[in-house]
Parts: sequence; C-alpha cells; structure tokens
Amino acid sequence: MNDIIIRGLNKSFSVTGDISHSAIRDLQLTIVPGSFNVIVGKSGCGKTTLLRIIAGLDQSDSGEIANLPQRKKCSLMFQSPRFLPWLTIWENVTFWEHGHFTPAEIAKAKKEAELLLDTFGLTEWKSSFPGQLSGGMAQRASLVRTLATSPQLLLLDEPFAAVDYFTRLHLQDEVLNLWQAQQNSSPLTVVFVTHDISEASRLATHIHIMAQGCITATLRNDAPYPRPHTADRSRLESEILSALNAGNQ
Repeated sequence: MNDIIIRGLNKSFSVTGDISHSAIRDLQLTIVPGSFNVIVGKSGCGKTTLLRIIAGLDQSDSGEIANLPQRKKCSLMFQSPRFLPWLTIWENVTFWEHGHFTPAEIAKAKKEAELLLDTFGLTEWKSSFPGQLSGGMAQRASLVRTLATSPQLLLLDEPFAAVDYFTRLHLQDEVLNLWQAQQNSSPLTVVFVTHDISEASRLATHIHIMAQGCITATLRNDAPYPRPHTADRSRLESEILSALNAGNQ
C-alpha cells in the first residue's frame, strides 16, 4: 500500500438561498501506510466531513484522493453505534455480510467477529438487542463491527467521546493492541478524529492539526509504545495546543 495522498480537497454545503458554508478548503494531507493518524481540531472545523469523504459517503467538490484501498477494505466507525434496534448484537456486528463481500470473505470475517466479541467481553451478549447494552458495551460492539472485516484503512470519528473516562482508556488500549498486532502481517492504517489533546498525544504516530477546513500542521510523535496512561506528555500537548491556536487565528 502506497501513501494515501489528498490534494486540493474542497467541500461546501448549501445553507440557504445563495449562501454556502465551506467545510473543507484546499486541504492537503499525506497518510503513511501503517501509521496511526489523529486529526485534532475544534468542533465545526471539518473533521467529520473529511472522514466521510475519505470513506466515500460524501463527494468532494474538487480535489483528489490517491491510493485509497478498495471500499470494502475501508471501515468507518461513527460517534454513535447506529445499530438497528430490532436486530441482535450478532446480527448488527455482521450486517456487512449484505455488502460486496464474497462468501469466503464473509466466513472469515464472522470468525474474526467471534474472536473480537470475546476480546471485548461481549460473547454472552451476542443474542441481546442494542437497547439492553450499556453505552460502553455498545461502543465496543460497534468497534467489533468495524474491525471484523480486517480493513486496511480504519476511520474512527470521535469513537469514545460518549463513554466514561475508564471505558475510554480501556478502548484506547484495545485499539492500540489490535493496530500493533497487525503491523507485521497486514499493516493497518488508522485515521482517528478527536478534539481531545491527551487522547491524540497518547495514540498517534502523526498528529494533524485541522482548523477552518484545512490541515494547518502535522506533528510527529515518536514516543515508543506502550504509552502508559499516566506518562507525562505535557510538552507534546503544549505543541498541539500551540498549533491549534495558530491555525485558528
């Protein structure tokens, strides 16, 4: 897999009449294969719009994205689980079987889903319905659905924003463990959107600062893994905050 290269991306939305809102403005970004990218920015800066364009859910007005993996190798996890309430957890996490996968790919993904449900402590809940799960459990199930198809590109849109602090740390650990486990076989590239500076400093290899629809800076984070929850990352977080402030001026 080559670098994913985003050039001159633009996206506007009609507000009313002749008035439009420019969400993405001449955005340039390079994503290195196997890297863990965190996009940090204020609410409304265009982070989710960018993720939706990369995932193919929205179309840009202009610009290009080169070297994306095929669509079935790109998985997007939303901020909320978005489960169908009349389906069981197992039926929800394997709902992708109705997409463009071969029978062999579906069988492999279902085995992976079984393993992931066990990893996240959800096996005994697979026959339950979404309304019977806590918020943290629902997010773990959503992560199972996203990971089971063994994507090459994993897109995560503030996936842990709605869970408590301890559940967030646990889910961070699980995502990092799964990401690292794949690096020697089929490298997984992650693009993770957040407005949480401490989350960015703990997870990322590359931190992309987004402001006013643009990537205004990219910071490298070469700290070795594992990165303890309690480690002092104040210097890096100060750099992130300075870059955010500069981008929003």
